[in-house]
Amino acid sequence: MNVISPKQCRAARALLDITRADLSQISSVSSAAIGGFETEATTPRAASISLVRAALEGKGIEFLDDDGVRERKNTVRVYKGEKIHRQLLDEIYSDLKENGGEILIKGVIETSWEDGDDKSFLKNHLDRLKQAGITERMIVSEDADYFVAPIHWYRKIPSKYFTPHTHWIFANKVAMISWGDIETLTIIEDKALFRTERLLFDCVWDNVAKVVE
Repeated sequence: MNVISPKQCRAARALLDITRADLSQISSVSSAAIGGFETEATTPRAASISLVRAALEGKGIEFLDDDGVRERKNTVRVYKGEKIHRQLLDEIYSDLKENGGEILIKGVIETSWEDGDDKSFLKNHLDRLKQAGITERMIVSEDADYFVAPIHWYRKIPSKYFTPHTHWIFANKVAMISWGDIETLTIIEDKALFRTERLLFDCVWDNVAKVVE
């Protein structure tokens, strides 16, 4: 993810009419670090700047090559990089943490051989979801036998109908990840698409998927 400038960060906050404290809440970067970055008094870690950028983009800001910003008209965002799914999970949590809610996920594949760092991140993510009153419903293949989240969050469908292309449906957004050496994350923000995907998910959940026993 490209780095943003202090000027762009200030301009983005002005467009959104949010304070540094507000930005800190949605980005998980401290107000002091954001202030130091915007005033160019300090240089935060690249990871912190990436979190700030992702949070602002999640609120509808587009960063331009000429050091400018604007409110995004295109509702499709694409990101590439290693472990990009962590950025998605942070955005999901940021969108839902204030009022709780539900995340619908299809095409889920969970494995016991994920590295320790990934397992630790996922555990912390699930803990913060529960603390914020956020739940998930996940559709997995009938041959799935490893489950990270509470078992009642899952239902199984016949393997012939299962595709390992993971989709997340949440907060008027539909997100997709293409897994590989370099992960590709696509986030579409569209209320009509969100409603359609949610109805299709509910149809499968209620009529095809089986409770995991």
